[in-house]
Amino acid sequence: MAPGGWLFVTALSTSDPGESEFARCVRTWFTSDRLTELFDGLRVDSCEEIAVTDRSHGQPHEHYVLRLIAQALEEKS
Repeated sequence: MAPGGWLFVTALSTSDPGESEFARCVRTWFTSDRLTELFDGLRVDSCEEIAVTDRSHGQPHEHYVLRLIAQALEEKS
């Protein structure tokens, strides 16, 4: 990632019920602390949990995801 570049990540939260036909495809759910730790070389601007309504299959239901925004640090001269 270039210095000053931005990273946007959306990942399932540990708050997600994980009960859907796609649950077997998911390998990892994250806490905000763990997701932030994975990008410790970047400046994390925000990491927030949000509820997203899934209307793509079956009855509408909620999933809980983390949205992380981080920036690569500028190189020191």
